[in-house]
Parts: sequence; C-alpha cells; structure tokens
Amino acid sequence: MLKPNFGFKITLAVFIFSLILTGCAKKSEEFYKPGASGYGPNAEKNTEAKKGEISDVCKFFDADFVYSATGKPIVKVEPSPIPALSLQHCQYYTEYKDDFYKLPDGKVMPGGPWISIHYESNLDVEKQKEGNKFLGRTLKTDPRIKMDHFLSIQEDGLINEIYLVMGPSKFISINRSSGQILSEEEDILFAAKVAEKIQGNLSFEIKKNPATLIEEKKVDTTPTQQDAVKQFINYLSDKKFDEALNMMDANDQTKQMWKTNFNTIKSLKVESVEPYWLEEWTADRQMYKFILDVSVTPEGEQIGWENGKNFRWVTMQNNNGVWQVHELANNP
Repeated sequence: MLKPNFGFKITLAVFIFSLILTGCAKKSEEFYKPGASGYGPNAEKNTEAKKGEISDVCKFFDADFVYSATGKPIVKVEPSPIPALSLQHCQYYTEYKDDFYKLPDGKVMPGGPWISIHYESNLDVEKQKEGNKFLGRTLKTDPRIKMDHFLSIQEDGLINEIYLVMGPSKFISINRSSGQILSEEEDILFAAKVAEKIQGNLSFEIKKNPATLIEEKKVDTTPTQQDAVKQFINYLSDKKFDEALNMMDANDQTKQMWKTNFNTIKSLKVESVEPYWLEEWTADRQMYKFILDVSVTPEGEQIGWENGKNFRWVTMQNNNGVWQVHELANNP
C-alpha cells in the first residue's frame, strides 16, 4: 500500500545507514592478504584476486567451488538482473521452484533458499564498519578466516554479514544464507574457504557439483523500469506533479495527499540514483535509492522534506506490463 511519509524528517540514523551504501574509491590499493602463505595443492593462480580485482563473481566462484566449500549441491547460479551489477553479485540456490513464494494475493513467484557472494570495489570499508556499529551490530573476527575481515553480528547474536577485506574500499561480502542453508558455524567456514580462494591458497579439493544446473532464464534487463523511476523524479524536478501522480500506484485519496506534499517543493535536483536491496528484487518489484538536493517551503519541512540533501527510496511495481511507483519513502 502506498503511504505518504508525513510527520517525520530524515534522521541521523538514515544518514549514517547511507554510509554503508555509499563511498568513493581512493588511491589505487594494495590487496590485503594477511595470512596468505603461498599456494596449496589445489590452488589456482587467481591473478585477478591477487591484484584486488574480480571481474565476474559467478565465474570466479562457480557452482563447483560453492558446492565443494559448503557440501550443498547447487541447482541454480544467478547473477544480479541489473546490467551494471551483474558481474558483482551472485546467488547460489540449493533449491529452485517456479512457485516457491506464495503471495497473499494468490500469485506465486520463483525462487528458493540461497547463498550469496557480493564484490564491492568502490565502498569505504571503514564506513561499512561505522554504519554497522550505528545499527547496533557488533564487529568480531574469527581466527579461521585467514585474511583481513570482520563479522557483523546482530543484536540477537546471529551473523548478519561477513566482510572479507581486499583493500580500503574493496571487499567481498557474504550474507547470512536464506532458509538457514548454512548454520552460523558453516557460514564462517564457508567465508574462510572464500578467503582461501581469493588468496590462491586452497586447503580443500574442488569437486564437481553433483546437481544439474537449471538453465538460466532470460531476465528482462531492458531499462523500462529504470526509465520509469527516473521519469517520475524528473517530473517532480520539473514540477509536473500531475504527470508524477499519474505514475503512482495509488488511489485518488492517496494521490491527493501526495499532491499536497509535492506542492511544497520549490526545486529538486537528482545527485545520484542506484538500485537498492537487490536480494529482494523480483521480476515485478524493484527498489531504487535517490539522493536529492531539494528546496522546499516551510510546510514541506513539516512533512518530511529537508532543505538540502534528502534521501528517498522508490519502489517500482510492474502492473500488467506498466512500471508504476508503488512506494516513495524516507527510509528503506
């Protein structure tokens, strides 16, 4: 349900949280490899990783590697559906069904429990640490992981994410597996083997993945949804509020509230836009993060806008082949 975010302002928490997701590349970096001690009997030369670069996550960590490192047969390997990120993020499914997700409206969505590996080469590692701490997480290390790293531990004591540091703004991150494919202990052991792969010092044998991989379906990577979300923000920038409202997946009453909100905008400029929360993307719903430079009336400051930098998360919904704005929010 599309709901206007009236009655509150962007808080410091949202700003700090954004530090986890943004950062700038600094000077060229040396590859961090504490604990590396040459090559094991099953090691590969890993030229890319030793230079601090991984050009394609799904190829570098293939199904055979993930199976050998976890003992879990992999039935599907899926890169990010976003062209710009398709080489950086990979999910490995141990089960995959066309009707895995049952939605409240009776629809079904494909999917299954997965393990993920993500490579970042342009986000400040120290800011990742600061952001995790701000969110109440504890940072720990584990001696079994033989490279610079840290574990982000949630308040409930569970691992949220494991970071393998390859440089000041380069790292591999491994999320807690979905569907409890891996236990907490297995998550750490898997991260340790990913670290070995990065360093070219494998201590285990790579075996053939016993499962037959499901043929990757063609994912629509046309810019339709990206064009739509940018057009929506452009309408706000051009003060074409009626056109913006026509793009929203909302009833007339909700649209009228949003019109009141939009009419407080004096000027709006996009500083940046990026896909967000990729692991939750589906073929019909996707989220984008915008950083906006906004000038508003005093009334606008009372209903969620700031004069200056504003963060907005826009969720797009594919309704019968038409991408519409399902939600516009001050936080993810």
